[in-house]
Amino acid sequence: MTPPRYWALLLWVVTAAALFAALLLAAFSYGTWAYGRYLDRDGLVLSWNAGAELVKGYPREEVLGRSFEVFYTPEDREAGLPRRLLGSAQRDGRVEDTGWRLRRDGTRFWADVVITAVHDEAGTLLGFVKVTRDLTEQHRLERSREQFIAGLTHDFRSPLTSIEGYAAMLASELSDPVLGDFASRIRSNAV
Repeated sequence: MTPPRYWALLLWVVTAAALFAALLLAAFSYGTWAYGRYLDRDGLVLSWNAGAELVKGYPREEVLGRSFEVFYTPEDREAGLPRRLLGSAQRDGRVEDTGWRLRRDGTRFWADVVITAVHDEAGTLLGFVKVTRDLTEQHRLERSREQFIAGLTHDFRSPLTSIEGYAAMLASELSDPVLGDFASRIRSNAV
């Protein structure tokens, strides 16, 4: 008869292998600057790595066993977002979410998060693999680009508005139909 310890060890090896495979698949899908960690069925952090510590600021001993909800903003926690994401991952196999997350020091960073459910051969939920990409720099650049374009649009529209106004005034004052048509064309091109 095989000792029960053998089966427990075998189950642990199979579970670890499944989690590792899911983590590799998720990480390679999102580039080498992503980092991942394992969560149990309740969302408690089971593993931590140097990448997670670098981005989040939590040392391994401080985060293991804590709920992954600690990484979400108070607004998202109050709205139930972390639990909904786990529910979606469990139901659909995986879920992706982009938004603000928290570092240990309370600062926020823009992140893309993929949570993948991990099941054993019988379909029992073992836990989750959570891969996070820090997109703060890309988010900042996108916001800067949007502000630049808005400013440029405003700066460009101001002279055109003046041209349109002066052309309308000129068109209304001209009695020569050719010059009036010319002023109307200037006005329509400025709009």
